[in-house]
Amino acid sequence: MVRFPVAALNPRHGLTMSQRLGMIAEWRLAGRELPNIKSKPDASFRLVSMAGIKHLPLLRESLYSFALNASQIPQLTVLSDGKLTSTEFISALSFWPGPIEVLMPSDAMDSISPDIRSLLDPLVKAHPHGLKLAGVIALSTSRPLFFSDSDILWFSDPVPLISKSINNFKIAVTHEEGCSVNRELALKYAPELLNAPSANSGCILINYDVMSDSLLPELLQEAGKNLNDEINEQTILGILSSLRGGFLPNELCLTAFADAFHTNSRKPWKEGFASRHYVRFMRHQFYRDVLKA
Repeated sequence: MVRFPVAALNPRHGLTMSQRLGMIAEWRLAGRELPNIKSKPDASFRLVSMAGIKHLPLLRESLYSFALNASQIPQLTVLSDGKLTSTEFISALSFWPGPIEVLMPSDAMDSISPDIRSLLDPLVKAHPHGLKLAGVIALSTSRPLFFSDSDILWFSDPVPLISKSINNFKIAVTHEEGCSVNRELALKYAPELLNAPSANSGCILINYDVMSDSLLPELLQEAGKNLNDEINEQTILGILSSLRGGFLPNELCLTAFADAFHTNSRKPWKEGFASRHYVRFMRHQFYRDVLKA
């Protein structure tokens, strides 16, 4: 049994009411059984996400919300950070109404051409986002694919918007209200990303072989000059989207942060958004909205 977060009730802790409510919501959701989703027609794209031990509870809620609301079910591929086995993922995601493929880091890297792999390897070792980048590059040969971060909750059917975007773009990411990019990299290749709204790679649509893109080796080489920048992956995908594709419809995913610590936060399901991306500093809102939506 998961212990109650007593810190949520301690007035001496410098937590906002929103954070306290989020801790209690996370406790209430911990270990809950998710009923199986009934089978639905097959979607024409692959759904990809990524998690390790720490993010597995997020992944379960995220994928459950997707399957619950989607009119069609895509083939699911989960990229492991290497700390969870295929058996553990399949057990945790037993509600998913279709086959589940688990891709280990070595599987992803081994399927990438040696020249690209050598440039990716330092980024993969530097940050988990590097592994995410490697995963979507490797899987782009099995396109079309839609990647959804584990900290995204779905409130309505995303399939029509995703399918429409597949017809419109080779690659696309979402907009965010802020500007979280590697500034040197963006300035050199896509300076428009330096202004908000900028790129966010919580949702990624890919419908071409990224590995064969002539610009990719150069972007990886440039990103390798600053391995400490954890948003290299987001910047690279933002650049490719800006130059080769475009941006996903705004209504697909709310990526806004101004209400991160508000007790009365936004209700994206009432504003017409199919989902919301709860980035790291607003993760407490994720658990609250699981219970509210």
